[in-house]
Amino acid sequence: KRKLAPTISPNKTWEGLIGGAIATTVLALAFYLITGLSQHIAWWALLLSAPVFTVVSQIGDLLISFLKRRVDLKDTGKLIPGHGGLLDRIDGLLLALPVFYIWFYLAV
Repeated sequence: KRKLAPTISPNKTWEGLIGGAIATTVLALAFYLITGLSQHIAWWALLLSAPVFTVVSQIGDLLISFLKRRVDLKDTGKLIPGHGGLLDRIDGLLLALPVFYIWFYLAV
């Protein structure tokens, strides 16, 4: 396992990032086929967007981890014990959702 950013988030690996990108792409295509999304967006746009959102989400996660390390904060709350707080569950979305909105606003 090759570490992605060992000083920021020691448990993240390149293999996890690649596996996440593949899984996201497969699930996005399945969602595309099941929901009839084809009426609104081309399959190739979806195929390109899934890995992009995976990487953007990972960057958001690493950014929050970096900020937490800078202020010497391990957990951002006690709402979800053992998970570093609620922010750790949504940190990737904080960057991915605006990118998702802009991407599909321009594409559709």
